[in-house]
Amino acid sequence: MGPAHRLFVAAGGALLFALDVAPTDEVWCSA
Repeated sequence: MGPAHRLFVAAGGALLFALDVAPTDEVWCSA
């Protein structure tokens, strides 16, 4: 795959990491 795919995977991993670190209950309650 090209660099675009790698960037997408990296962004997805960062998003999952942020969601895992963030106070999940507070995030979902405010959503």
